[in-house]
Amino acid sequence: HQPERFYSELFELVIRHIRYGVRSEFLNPMGKAIFSVFKETLGDAWDDKAEQAWKEVWKRVATGMARGLNLGGNSMTHGLVSGNVDEFQRAVAVAPRNRRGAGVCPSDINSL
Repeated sequence: HQPERFYSELFELVIRHIRYGVRSEFLNPMGKAIFSVFKETLGDAWDDKAEQAWKEVWKRVATGMARGLNLGGNSMTHGLVSGNVDEFQRAVAVAPRNRRGAGVCPSDINSL
């Protein structure tokens, strides 16, 4: 068990998926596809125990990904993540003054 490593890797995964334009609603169909491939590929080796273990892993990954994608899915974050200064400046310019800090640094104290 290495939760620090898991969440560090998950953070990098979220950043890459923000760059790809992935939205959190894509995660459920993706999970279904992954499990379908496991079942088809592994055949008899895909038993109840394996399925339950992978469901637990997917639940953690999908929950973390959804949270990151939802918090990071704004135009300011996209500009920062992509390194596109012009996109970031445009996003800041159109954001309401009282929401600019929240757009750059979203936080959810309930997830801590």
